Amino acid sequence: MPKAAKQHTTVRTSARERQRIRDQWVAKQKPGSRYERNRAIRNRPHVREFMRIMRNRMPVCLDPFGLHWDAEATVVSEDVHHIEPLCDKPEKATDPGNVIAVCRSCHGKLEGAAARGVDTTEACRRAREAWEEEHE
Repeated sequence: MPKAAKQHTTVRTSARERQRIRDQWVAKQKPGSRYERNRAIRNRPHVREFMRIMRNRMPVCLDPFGLHWDAEATVVSEDVHHIEPLCDKPEKATDPGNVIAVCRSCHGKLEGAAARGVDTTEACRRAREAWEEEHE
């Protein structure tokens, strides 16, 4: 008998609570950390504008982990994830082929995996290629 699909649970938190949690996490980051190096690049005005354009170009989460498998479910993209990390390839910060648009949940999973040393580039590339095939 096939296994039932795992149900996702969503915990709703207020914007103020999310910001408090984020501020605590940022305060723990050490100078020179991956986060700090990425932030220095990400906060440049031309990179921020590029990321805004890419979110508009890809309005739906590209779902690199297959979390939104239900064909009826459409999840709005809220973030842009760089396939090759900014701290490794800063010259690709504004390369349209190096980004995918994802929801906050997927972006958190991607960044968490990267922080643990898991390579997510292949999953991101597959999601990007699937999106390109649909939108040619």
